[in-house]
Amino acid sequence: MFRNRVFLAIGSNVGNWKVNFNRCLKELQKVSKLNAIGNIYVSKPYGLEDQNFFYNTCIDLHTN
Repeated sequence: MFRNRVFLAIGSNVGNWKVNFNRCLKELQKVSKLNAIGNIYVSKPYGLEDQNFFYNTCIDLHTN
């Protein structure tokens, strides 16, 4: 049984963000129980502006 509830922000702007998110979730599910995934939020890069847009979300999970 997982005891701790965690909210984790993840994001990607390198390569294919969908593939990156799926790999991340697959790895997290090895050590936690995924409860929910938030909507995807797209944001412009800040500071170093010559890069791809960021894709961000928050996930809700339980872990030890």
